[in-house]
Amino acid sequence: GSFIKNNDSAEIIDLSVGKGGLISNQAADTNNLSKHFDQVIQDNGLDPVGVTYSDNVSDNAATTGENSVTISTDDKSSTLILTAAMDAVISTGKKSVGGAGAAAVSTIDNDKRAVIKDKNNRTITAESLKNEASSDAVLVNIAGGAAVSAGPFSGAGSASIQWTSNDVTASVENAEINVTGNDGVQISAETKDVDVNISGQISAGKNAAGLALAYNHLNNNTEAYLKGTTLNFEENAEAPLAVTAKDSGTVVSVTAGVGGGSTAAVQGAVAVNQGRNNVLAIVDEGSSGKRSSISNAKSIDVSAKDTGVKVAVAGGLSGAGTAAVGGGVAYNEIGSWFADDEKTEEDEKHQQIKAALRHTDIVNNNTNNGAVSVTAEDKESIGTAAAGIGGAGTAAVQGAAATSVMARKVGTEVFDVDMNGSKDKAKDSLTVKAETDGNIFNNAIVIAGSGTASVGAGVSVNYDGTDTSASVSSGVYKVTDLDVEAASREKIMNIGIGVAAAGNAGITGSVAVSVQTGDTVAQLGDTTDRTTVKSDSNVVVAAQSDRAIDVMAGAAAGAAEGAAVGLSVAVSDIQGSTKVLVEGKETEVSAKGGPEVKLNDTLEDNQLIKDYS
Repeated sequence: GSFIKNNDSAEIIDLSVGKGGLISNQAADTNNLSKHFDQVIQDNGLDPVGVTYSDNVSDNAATTGENSVTISTDDKSSTLILTAAMDAVISTGKKSVGGAGAAAVSTIDNDKRAVIKDKNNRTITAESLKNEASSDAVLVNIAGGAAVSAGPFSGAGSASIQWTSNDVTASVENAEINVTGNDGVQISAETKDVDVNISGQISAGKNAAGLALAYNHLNNNTEAYLKGTTLNFEENAEAPLAVTAKDSGTVVSVTAGVGGGSTAAVQGAVAVNQGRNNVLAIVDEGSSGKRSSISNAKSIDVSAKDTGVKVAVAGGLSGAGTAAVGGGVAYNEIGSWFADDEKTEEDEKHQQIKAALRHTDIVNNNTNNGAVSVTAEDKESIGTAAAGIGGAGTAAVQGAAATSVMARKVGTEVFDVDMNGSKDKAKDSLTVKAETDGNIFNNAIVIAGSGTASVGAGVSVNYDGTDTSASVSSGVYKVTDLDVEAASREKIMNIGIGVAAAGNAGITGSVAVSVQTGDTVAQLGDTTDRTTVKSDSNVVVAAQSDRAIDVMAGAAAGAAEGAAVGLSVAVSDIQGSTKVLVEGKETEVSAKGGPEVKLNDTLEDNQLIKDYS
């Protein structure tokens, strides 16, 4: 096993600059390695049972066409951490017993911090400023076991376990910054890591048994902050401010078990991804309560975005002269079943994709109008696939289960912001949007065949409790236009297939279940604080739910003689709500009106749910 703690920190504390050019502060990986992930596996001979990372993902967890799960390992080579354990045993004696086991366990804490902070009221004057933190690492965990025996029994097991707790943070706090150029200020945090877990085992003999486990636990944060800071842009310099956080990383668990016995074979494969990758972009007051202030920015962009990929693939193959038993389990849990809605964004168990603009004064005295944008986007792709294949002379029993569970919050918040300080009329538009627009694929496939009796069952379950919200409340918003929108547009495919064929009796079943409980809410105003909106054009508050759900369950059973039974069930259950709220006794909204606004409904009503069984 391995424990790796890597802290990279770039800090500017109490800096005073009278007249500077570009000030750049970075904490990041370097790009000095040339190997890609798949090449690393091949070069080290660490591909257990011929199960490659890319083959398993493309063949099992993805669909074809525009909705495919796309995974790239190009240029993911800045930091490489490889942990591997392999064990192989061959026993040739007729009375011998073969056994092999391997475990690769790694704990990784890989942190990047870029900090600009002032404690003594000093001023920085510069043409532009960049404060960036990024992580671009490849983390590989591999375990493989193989046992072959000429005797009565052979057994093999492998476990690959990876525990990651990574923080990528870019922050500017309690600073006084004057910007004289037109390149502006950029505060960005990005995670591009590839976390891969592979486990495989082979067992062969008279009686063969084996189990392979791949487990990823995630507790990662990508965060960009501007807190308690005064930013003064030169008037009419056309300089932007961007506070952005993005996760484009990949997390993969792949496991496979192969067993062959002249008499009996028992095999199992389990792949699990569990945890959360939070993405936060926040402009707020400082720890002392000092408000942030932004003057004369051409544009203000506060955005949090997740375009990551999470894949769990499990496959079991067993064959025996008499009896074969096996199965595969693949499980993705994003966030937690036990998430507490009352906790804050910092310690809540939900996976958070959040952008917020709070306790801030915004002034625009430029000649040209500007734009303030606060956006949160979840475009995550999640693939879960399990397969069980077995054949035997007498009896075969196989099962496959693919389950994905999501407890996520995708949200934007604008709270206690003063946009009333410009000299003349309103100069800035305000756009506040939260959008969930990812892909979720679940596949469970089982095939069982034997000379006498075969039983197979495939179960595919998707539970999505993702909440999507956008809100503007408290404060004064003198704007050219106001747009508050929340949208849920996920594409969900859930497939369960069971096939059984036998000489006398074939029994198979499949179940595909999709449950949606997330809420989509757009809100203007609240019941406790005064909210004043004065728009020179439109005020739009809109919420849309356009989830596309395909649920498919199929069963095929055959018997040369006797009975064949097949049963399939497909269930879709949508419980979430879609709401628009304009509330509060002290909420005042006035708008002069502008061009007609049309909302983009991406789906016809008959496309929202498709059940096949």
